Amino acid sequence: MGYNEKYPDTINIDIEEEKFPFSDKEIDFIYCRHVIEDLTNPIFTLKEIFRTSKYSYIETPSPLAEITKGIDNYGQNSQNYYGYIHHNYIVWSNIKKNTIYLLPKNVNIIHNFINSNSLNIYQLLKNPFAWNNYFFSNNFSKPNIIIYKNINIPSDNYINFYIEILNNAIKESIDNSNYFMQTIF
Repeated sequence: MGYNEKYPDTINIDIEEEKFPFSDKEIDFIYCRHVIEDLTNPIFTLKEIFRTSKYSYIETPSPLAEITKGIDNYGQNSQNYYGYIHHNYIVWSNIKKNTIYLLPKNVNIIHNFINSNSLNIYQLLKNPFAWNNYFFSNNFSKPNIIIYKNINIPSDNYINFYIEILNNAIKESIDNSNYFMQTIF
């Protein structure tokens, strides 16, 4: 939600902390593009989107984009950074499972992951739909939200666990994008 002086009827709230001022399923459709990954409290926002809308569309950068070096062009250090500098989460979904996943972004682990894999921007160029992740929700079933946060795993195993999640995220996001494109087109 935001405020625009040209439209005096807009609502200004903090979407990470304040309940949306709408009843359950009062809104026909919510369009949320490239927002969730920026938030510090994305679970709250997602729950409010799903609570207040009959249908919603959520789009985020794909995990593949978030591990691509030099994708962001902000400042001289950005060429050495993986994904988008200002993002807090790697977000992906599975439309078939009606699930959205969130992984806190850990640049140090991503750097190690990249050094052990040959993924790069050329994989994104092969499939233009791989740049983003797409998710639709509808009035008929409540989406699942899974966040990998505060995981109690010993530090030596945490890196392997994070990389395993990241590998799954990339694969699932590509599968999800392919499914989305086949369903839409």
